[in-house]
Amino acid sequence: MIINGTVRQSCSALVDKLDQPISLEPMTKFPNVRDLVVDRAEMFEHLKRVHAWIELDGTHDLGPGPRMSQEETAERYIYSRCFTCGCCLEACPQYGDGNYIGAQTLTQFRLFDMHPTGKMTRDERLEGIMGADGVQN
Repeated sequence: MIINGTVRQSCSALVDKLDQPISLEPMTKFPNVRDLVVDRAEMFEHLKRVHAWIELDGTHDLGPGPRMSQEETAERYIYSRCFTCGCCLEACPQYGDGNYIGAQTLTQFRLFDMHPTGKMTRDERLEGIMGADGVQN
């Protein structure tokens, strides 16, 4: 939400560290449902479009995962910390009105593109970001 004019995660905002009185507003880049609740469905549809997950059907033993160096793991960890809150999209001047897929989708694209297992669905993800509202915007 927007707290005192700045987009941030309300779950980590410490009330005693904020300027008083505290102003709360809903994010503006998503349709407002009611009060501070916004509909982030478009953001989740973008994640579906870039296939931001690894398919696991549970029908066979996958064995141990691919070996990765500490450096690779550390870089991927940064991307994996995104939990799709939407704050980056609210702050982004390019996001809104369906004209840009957004940073959080591109972050998840990058995370899965970097992983050896994720390379299996790379072409599908590429198709997802090459649309009119994709990476070229």
